[in-house]
Amino acid sequence: MCADVCPSKAISFADSPCFVGDICLACGACAAVCPVDAVTHNAAGRLLKKITSLCPTVTISVGCFAIPFAPEEMVQLDGCLSTLGMDVLAALALVDVKTLRFVHGDCEKCPKGDHCRLFARTLDAFRLTCPAVSAKMYCVEKKTSRQTSANTMSRRGLFNMFGSRKEAVSAQVNADKSVLLQTHTTGSKRLRLHTAFRLLSCLEHVPESVRIAEMEVVQSCTGCGTCSRVCPVNALEFIVENNTFSIRFTAWKCVDCGLCVKSCLSESIQRRPAVSVSLTDETPRILYSGSFQTCKRCKAASTTLTNGYCTVCAHKLGV
Repeated sequence: MCADVCPSKAISFADSPCFVGDICLACGACAAVCPVDAVTHNAAGRLLKKITSLCPTVTISVGCFAIPFAPEEMVQLDGCLSTLGMDVLAALALVDVKTLRFVHGDCEKCPKGDHCRLFARTLDAFRLTCPAVSAKMYCVEKKTSRQTSANTMSRRGLFNMFGSRKEAVSAQVNADKSVLLQTHTTGSKRLRLHTAFRLLSCLEHVPESVRIAEMEVVQSCTGCGTCSRVCPVNALEFIVENNTFSIRFTAWKCVDCGLCVKSCLSESIQRRPAVSVSLTDETPRILYSGSFQTCKRCKAASTTLTNGYCTVCAHKLGV
């Protein structure tokens, strides 16, 4: 995914993972789509901290770094708008503000971004996913020239004069902000996305830009535990108690990498399309449970025996 969205082709996976730092634009598009935080960009986290520290207001404008003359009331992002992934938009939707306006500069002349193409697709996907709250988010055309004089008071300054920004914030909004700040400081991207969508409670479908899948295990499972060992995000857990085992799955952690399916030699684990509850449900589910038996020749534990022999012994004995 990182290579697909990189505008400068600094990231490549043709033969092996490759990064060319000399041509990287530092736009942050790769960080916005990376589901496991292998690639990070600090601009999105700093922006969220700035906005959530503000008291309730009517409108907040977020501008990219390509705007040469940013108004006083604008919160300027130190990067391209494409660094704002789905998790950041979901977090911003919970901020107590009437309107969030994203302003980009002259993209055609910008040498450091992807012309906001990824951001436009991400914003559209978020609108479809959470129509109830996404209505307050929109993107406007370039704003590259100074439009107010130095003596003109901004809207924020006028609000500060009358003390309207000193109004109390509800306890629920404060709690939401606290959760978001904590997860965006210490948690993974999956945790941030899961937390924000759970608080929004308006997920209608899972957008394609969010890598997630449902898993199921069929009766041919041998209990080898390979699926849990190769899972890079611990979405699959292999739990052994005495002579029994269980495979536990936490859907919102899954990034749909497909490693578990590829590594299962018995083809017991299968992928299914994700549903809306996959991204918000916190409860791990037991996909499969079984019991171990002991091979009467080698005494090894196995879930499948042929006439009392494990697969290896049965092959050697010609059973």
